[in-house]
Formats: sequence, C-alpha cells, structure tokens
Amino acid sequence: MRGTGPIAMACAALLAACAVGPDYRKPDTPAPQAFSGAGASPAYAAADPAAGSGDWWSQFGDAELDRLVQLALAQNLDIQTATARIEQARAQREAAAAPLLPSLSGSAQGTRYRVPDSLRDLPEDEAAKAGGPAAGGAVDAAGIHLPSYLSVYQAGFDASWELDLFGRTRRAVEAADASTQAAIAARRGAVVSVLGELGSDYASLRGLQARLALARRTVDIERQLLELTRSRQGSGMASELDVERAQAQFDTSSAQLPLLDAQRLQAIHAIAVLTARLPEEMEAELAADAPQLPTPPQVPVDLPSDVLRKRPDVQQAERQLAAATAQVGQAEAARFPTLSLTGSTGLASDQLDQLLRHSNWTWNAGVALTAPVFQGGELEANQRSAEAAARQSELQYRKTVLQAFSDTEDALQGYAAQSQSLQSVDAAARANQLSLQRATDLYKAGLASYLDVLDADRSYAQSQDQQAQAQVSRIQELVALYKALGGGWQAPGAQLPDEAVAPPAAP
Repeated sequence: MRGTGPIAMACAALLAACAVGPDYRKPDTPAPQAFSGAGASPAYAAADPAAGSGDWWSQFGDAELDRLVQLALAQNLDIQTATARIEQARAQREAAAAPLLPSLSGSAQGTRYRVPDSLRDLPEDEAAKAGGPAAGGAVDAAGIHLPSYLSVYQAGFDASWELDLFGRTRRAVEAADASTQAAIAARRGAVVSVLGELGSDYASLRGLQARLALARRTVDIERQLLELTRSRQGSGMASELDVERAQAQFDTSSAQLPLLDAQRLQAIHAIAVLTARLPEEMEAELAADAPQLPTPPQVPVDLPSDVLRKRPDVQQAERQLAAATAQVGQAEAARFPTLSLTGSTGLASDQLDQLLRHSNWTWNAGVALTAPVFQGGELEANQRSAEAAARQSELQYRKTVLQAFSDTEDALQGYAAQSQSLQSVDAAARANQLSLQRATDLYKAGLASYLDVLDADRSYAQSQDQQAQAQVSRIQELVALYKALGGGWQAPGAQLPDEAVAPPAAP
C-alpha cells in the first residue's frame, strides 16, 4: 500500500495535464502614458498612494451626504440585486464542481407482484419450458406450484464517478470561478454607479434649493419694481408701457417658482429611489435648505494603468472573457470519451424480516467507457459557438478598455471646462454686485432713483442663479470623473466600504 500515494499523485497530475482547450491569457491592451486632460486644470494632481481613503464623498464635508451614502450602501435595491447575483454565481460554482467527486445515493424499496394464473400451476413438461426453479416456485412430479403473490425487498447504495479525463468539469469550474469574479466586479460597478447618481442628484438638490431661494428673492424685487413703476405712473413719471413691462417681468419671474420647486422634488424622489425610501419620507428629511457642496481644492488623477485596474466594468469584462475561454475547453472536452466507475451494494430478500441477513448481501461494480460517435454535428457546432462567444468577449473587453480611457478624458475635459465657465460666471456676479453697490450709493446720495437700485439688484440675483447652476454642473462633472476613475480617489488596493471580497487579479 505504500506505493499507492505516488501512483495517485501521478494519476492526478496526468488528469490535470489532459484538460483540453485554450488556457486563458489576459489580452495585451494599449494604454496611454498619461491623460491629456489632466493638464487642463491646475486643480488636478497625481494621486498619492499614501493619501486618500476611498470615501470620495467625504471630500465634500457634508454630513447629510455621508448619511445618504451609507443608507444607499445598505438599502439600495440595485446593490442588493447584484449581491444576490454573487450568491447565485457561487452556488453555480459549487454545482459545477460537484462532478469532480463521486456521487452516492441510497435507496430502499419493497415490491409485491401478482403471479398470473397461467403460471401458478404448470405441468411438469411445461414447467421445464418455463425455466424450472428459476420461475420462482417449487418443482415436484406434478410440476410448478407458485403462490398468488410474490414480494421482493431491497435496500442499498449506488455509487458512480465520472473521471474528468479531458477536463470538461475542470473547465466548467474554471468558467464558474471567473463568472463569480465577474459578478463581484458587477456589484462593485453597481456601487460606483449608485453612489455617482446619488452624488449628482444631491448636488442638484442643493443647487435647486439655492436657486429657489434666489428666485423667491427675485420675485420680491420684481414686485417692488412693479409697485414702484405704478407709483411713478400715478405721478406722471412713467408710462403705461413701463407698467406693462414691469408686470411682464414679474409674471416671468413668478413662473419660475413652481418649475424650480418641481425639479427640487424630483431630485428628492430620485434620492429616495437610490436609498430605497418612500418619496414622502425623503421629502420630510431633505426639506430644509443647506449650503451647496463645495468643490475639493484638488482632484487626484490616477495613471491610465490604475484606471484599468480600478474600473469595475473593465474587471467584469476581463473576467467574462476568462469564463468564455474556459467554456471553449468545456465544449471541446465534450467531444472526447468519458470513463465512469459504477458500483452498488445492498440487501435483497423476499421476506422483510429476513432482509438484514448477511446471506442476502449483494454487490456489483463496473467500468463504462462512452464515446460520442455521431451526434449530427452538434458537438462541433457547440465548440464553434463557444469559440465565437470567446471572440465576442475579447472584442467587448477591448472596447470596454477604450471606453474607460474615453470616459476619463471626457470627464477631465468636462470638469476643466465647467471650472473655467464658473470663473467667468463668478466674475460676472462680482461685477453685478459692484454695480448694485454703486447704484445703492448713488441712490443714497440722491443721484439715482430706486428703480436703478432694484434693476441692479435683479441683475445681481440673476447672476447668482447662474452661479448656482454652474456650481452644480461643476460638481456633477466631478462626480462623473469619480465614476470614470472607477471608484474615486483612493489608495491602490483600497476597497470601497461595500466590498467584502475584491475580484482577484486575472492570471
């Protein structure tokens, strides 16, 4: 028995070497040395591996946003669905690996037969033709005499094991492992997408609240302008046309209030969906106005190679390619013979109370070799189909890589453009603020009318509204950059708080 260990190891090595089909190799994909858009703004900085927590939302310093993020991570339905898909993939992996082990089943049965009248009492000459004692009855000079009913009782175990000679099962396990890793990457992608939407919707909400407050202030100014114009008309200092213009401006400004309020509620409802809450509950929680989100002073930008490593969609596409490659080997192995070991053991008796006697023990063992001879071309077609699917997965992976670089470049350029636009809007707002201050000083000195003050105040309020919109757009471009970078500004290897297991690196 001492020699069985090396023999078993040699057999296992032989079986492992017999796995047919292509072995997976990660495709080489071209990558730029750096992102061209990273030099478009002084706000960009190289990511520091020693800094950053991965909690990109904490960069804004908003406690309410932090709370909503945690709520979304715990309750979002898309994330929960992706988690369930991981559990499903892991269960499918266990099922795929089950044929690597022998299967054992137990059974017990009792059967009762009624003997036909034509066989119960046979003459001696016909008894010999019927098989004599093998017919199940006693033989005497008169022939066979069978009872009216016969009973058979059996209990035992059946075992079978199909040796994985050409690696069909091992390729199936390899594909299942890669599919599980793809499901983990897909869940991380769901987290990135959900938190990105949440950050964008929250920034939109705070901007709409600020714009709504400014719009109400503008309506108050327009009301004062209308009343002042009517007063000036009464004293002959303004015409009917001036009143109509003031009335039209007041109505135009008032019409913006319900539209902005509706947009504010829509943003709240979108947040409610992301956090799996009822709309009215979230309306009550987010009813109070709050300052707009500030922009972090610097945005760390990863190298292109780090983006490929971090982006969940790239990870998912690469693991799907690995699974498709393994499925090619699985389809090819189906064209080779299979070797199965079978056996059974148990007890059989025609009397239940005697079933457990040692003399009733029976067993059998066998070896079966099965080879596909003619399947109408099905197995060859299945292999060609698997190879075509693998080519599609490789093309999709390459496209995903290119899309990752494109998304990052677009986000960098978009953030830089919005930052420059915001600078212009800020300059206009400062100019309108200075104009308002001068109009107020002239009015106090008696050198300008109050109409000039209100008009300057209206222009300043409008520029503030543009500021609020530009700030929201800048934050949303920043969130888009976070999504494009594959999860935010974090140290290499850091995990998002939702991840228990990160997808392993491809072989």
